[in-house]
Amino acid sequence: MIVPANAVNQVLAVLLKGAGYTSMTHAAEAINDFGRQQYGLDLSYDHRRVARWLQGGGCDRPDLVAKALSSAWGTDVPPSLIWPDTRNGARQLPAHRQPFVAIRTLDELATFVRRDMLCDGSTLPSLAAVTDGSELVDAISRWCDADTVRLPPSTSKGSERVGVEAVEGIEHVTARLIAANAEFGARVSRDAAVGHLKSAVDLLNTASYDDATGNRLLAVVATLAAVVGRMCHDSGLEGPAQQYATYGLQAARESTHEHGPFSSVCILADLARQLRSLDQPHAALRLIDLAVSVLPDAHAHGKRVKAMLWNLKAQALTATGTTGLREVRGMISLAADLRAESRAETQSPPPPGTLPHPTDADLHRETADAYLHLASAFPAQAPDLAKRAEIEAVKALAISDPTLRRARVYSQISLAWARFLLGDTEQARVDAEEAVRQTAAVPDSARLRARLWEMLASDPTGQSGAGALWVAGDRTLVPTCRMPRR
Repeated sequence: MIVPANAVNQVLAVLLKGAGYTSMTHAAEAINDFGRQQYGLDLSYDHRRVARWLQGGGCDRPDLVAKALSSAWGTDVPPSLIWPDTRNGARQLPAHRQPFVAIRTLDELATFVRRDMLCDGSTLPSLAAVTDGSELVDAISRWCDADTVRLPPSTSKGSERVGVEAVEGIEHVTARLIAANAEFGARVSRDAAVGHLKSAVDLLNTASYDDATGNRLLAVVATLAAVVGRMCHDSGLEGPAQQYATYGLQAARESTHEHGPFSSVCILADLARQLRSLDQPHAALRLIDLAVSVLPDAHAHGKRVKAMLWNLKAQALTATGTTGLREVRGMISLAADLRAESRAETQSPPPPGTLPHPTDADLHRETADAYLHLASAFPAQAPDLAKRAEIEAVKALAISDPTLRRARVYSQISLAWARFLLGDTEQARVDAEEAVRQTAAVPDSARLRARLWEMLASDPTGQSGAGALWVAGDRTLVPTCRMPRR
C-alpha cells in the first residue's frame, strides 16, 4: 500500500500498510465491511476519508476503525494509539504497544519522563506495570517486522538550532552518567540521568537540526533511555525498567546513526536479562534470538557481543529446565571461543554517548554465572561446574577495572558462591564477607543485594550472613532483601 509521503498520522500509516491493504480504497472498503458484518452499520468511508485521517484529521468512529485494524493485525489496537486525543485522561499506553515511529516515540517518552519526575520513592514503583514476557516479545517482534518511520526534517520547529557541538556535549555527559552508575550504583545517578534524558528529548521535540545531527541525538536518546532502564532494573523498579528499555529500543531502531543497531542489540539483551530474572526464560530466549538476528555482521565488537549473547542464552536455557547439560556447556564453550577470537577486534573504548561494549571481565563473569546456574540445575556435576565458575570469576576479578565497583562485586559474589559449592567453606566465607563489604559501597542496588543473599544462602554452615554483616558494619542490608531460607 502506498501512503502519502507527507502523512501526518504516521502510526496509522504503519498500521494500514501492515494490515495488508493494497490501497486507501481497499482500507476504506475493509472498514465498511467490518462495520456492517460486526455491528450492522451502513458506512460509506472512501479513500478521501482515509487520506484525511492520514493527514491528521479526526475520525467519527475511532473505536470501530481501531477494532477493524485489530482484526487485521490479530492483536488489540486501541483507538488512542491511532488518535492520541481520544485517550480522554486514560493511562498512557505501554511503550511496547506502539510501532516504531520516531515522532510518536519522542512524544510518548517525553510524557513518561515527566510522569517519572513527578514521582517520589513511594510512587515510583507504580509508574508502570511489568508486561508479561510473551506479550512483550510478541509486540517487539511484530513492530520489528513492520515499517520503521524515521525522524522527519525539523524545519518547522523552533528557533533554537542544535549543532554537532551540542550533541557532543550531551554525549560526554551521558558517558559520565554511565561511569557514575557503574561505580556508585543507581541511587547516585538515576535522577540525573532522567533529567538529562528529558533535556535531550525536549531538544528533539522543539529545536531544529539537520538530518545527521538529529539522528545522532536520537541515538543518544536511545542510549540514555537504556541506561535509565538499567538503573531502574538495578533498583528493583521492573515496570519502569521495561518501559525505558522499550523506548530506548524504539529510538535505536528509528535512528539512522551508525550506533543505532548496536544499541538495539544491547537493549534486547537487557530486556532478556530482566525476563530471565523474572522467571520467564522462554520469553528471554526469544529476545536473545532476535538480538542475534539484528546484530550487524561487521560490527567492531561483534564477537564480544555474540559471546555475551551465547552466555546469556546458556543461562536462560538452564532456567527452562528442558535442556541437557551437554547442549548448554556447548553454548558456553562457543562463547569462550568467541571471546578468544574477539582479541583481534579493536580494544578501543566505546565512543561517548554509546552503551559500553562487553569487556573481557564482563565475559568471564557471565561465563562464571552460566556455570553456577548449571551447577544448581545438575547437582551431580556441581563440583566440576563450580570449579570452572571459580576459574572464570578469578579471571574476571584479575582484569576488571577497579572503578567498575558493581561489576566487581558481582564477580566477588560469583567467586564466593563457587567456593561454597566446592566445599571450600572457610575461604568462601572470607570471599563472602568481602562481597558484602563491597556491596555496602554500592547503595540502593536491589539486584546486587538479591544476588548477595542467594550466594549467602549457599553457605552450608548458615553463618556467612551474620558474619558478613558484622564485617560490613551496615545492617541496612537486611531490610532491603528477602532473607534466604536455610
